[in-house]
Amino acid sequence: MSVVVATSTGVAVALVYPQPERATVIDRADCYSDTDLTADPFHGGSAQLGRLAGKTDSAAAATELCADMWGLGLLRPGAPAVVVDANDPNLSASEQKRVHPVPGLVACVRDGAAAVFPSDDPDFCRNAGLPPLLTGR
Repeated sequence: MSVVVATSTGVAVALVYPQPERATVIDRADCYSDTDLTADPFHGGSAQLGRLAGKTDSAAAATELCADMWGLGLLRPGAPAVVVDANDPNLSASEQKRVHPVPGLVACVRDGAAAVFPSDDPDFCRNAGLPPLLTGR
């Protein structure tokens, strides 16, 4: 009897907690400024993964790209969209390179794309019902 209970519990956990997946949309990462999954459009911005395409770890590449957006100040906590264009010719060189705080980030898969959220919770993706972004190619 205990084997049946343990097995059925494992199946239930697997159904509730999505398993890691690869992104099917491989040319962009969606960088979120908050964890509001109901916002439409989502709060944050999308970034092209072109310059990180040679990386062997897609989760690390997406997280690195979004960390860069946070560091440049393009993403701010809870901001509904990208705050300013870092390539704006009206910004001084020091403003373009200004370092802003980068929160803890976790990479999930949402709508087929890498979705990077500000969170220190390593189980954020699963708790939100999203599959974690599979590390590696």
